[in-house]
Amino acid sequence: MCNQGDLELVNCTFSGNLSSGAVYNNNGAISAVNCTFANNTPTGGVALINKDGE
Repeated sequence: MCNQGDLELVNCTFSGNLSSGAVYNNNGAISAVNCTFANNTPTGGVALINKDGE
Protein backbone atom coordinates (compact mmCIF):
# COMPACT_ATOMS: atom_id res chain seq x y z
CA MET A 1 0.00 0.00 0.00
CA CYS A 2 1.19 3.51 -0.74
CA ASN A 3 0.77 6.34 1.70
CA GLN A 4 0.38 9.90 0.47
CA GLY A 5 3.81 11.27 -0.40
CA ASP A 6 5.38 7.91 0.36
CA LEU A 7 7.48 5.61 -1.82
CA GLU A 8 6.52 2.10 -2.74
CA LEU A 9 9.10 -0.45 -3.88
CA VAL A 10 7.63 -3.55 -5.47
CA ASN A 11 8.90 -6.18 -7.90
CA CYS A 12 8.45 -4.05 -10.98
CA THR A 13 10.17 -3.28 -14.23
CA PHE A 14 9.74 -0.31 -16.51
CA SER A 15 10.64 -0.03 -20.19
CA GLY A 16 11.17 3.58 -21.21
CA ASN A 17 7.91 5.41 -20.59
CA LEU A 18 5.80 2.26 -20.68
CA SER A 19 4.72 0.82 -17.34
CA SER A 20 3.34 -2.70 -17.27
CA GLY A 21 0.82 -3.51 -14.57
CA ALA A 22 0.87 0.03 -13.18
CA VAL A 23 -2.17 0.92 -11.10
CA TYR A 24 -3.12 4.46 -10.07
CA ASN A 25 -4.91 4.82 -6.75
CA ASN A 26 -7.64 7.40 -6.14
CA ASN A 27 -5.28 9.52 -4.05
CA GLY A 28 -2.93 9.70 -7.03
CA ALA A 29 -0.47 7.15 -5.67
CA ILE A 30 1.01 4.68 -8.13
CA SER A 31 1.12 0.98 -7.31
CA ALA A 32 3.20 -0.93 -9.82
CA VAL A 33 2.97 -4.70 -9.87
CA ASN A 34 4.87 -7.14 -12.03
CA CYS A 35 6.78 -4.47 -13.94
CA THR A 36 10.33 -4.21 -15.24
CA PHE A 37 12.92 -1.49 -15.69
CA ALA A 38 15.00 -1.16 -18.84
CA ASN A 39 17.99 1.25 -18.76
CA ASN A 40 20.22 1.50 -15.73
CA THR A 41 17.53 0.89 -13.14
CA PRO A 42 17.84 -2.16 -10.88
CA THR A 43 15.21 -4.86 -11.40
CA GLY A 44 12.77 -5.49 -8.57
CA GLY A 45 12.92 -1.92 -7.29
CA VAL A 46 10.54 0.76 -8.45
CA ALA A 47 10.29 4.17 -6.82
CA LEU A 48 6.67 5.22 -7.03
CA ILE A 49 5.90 8.72 -5.78
CA ASN A 50 2.32 9.85 -5.33
CA LYS A 51 1.55 13.47 -6.20
CA ASP A 52 -0.24 15.32 -3.42
CA GLY A 53 -2.89 17.80 -4.54
CA GLU A 54 -2.98 16.50 -8.10
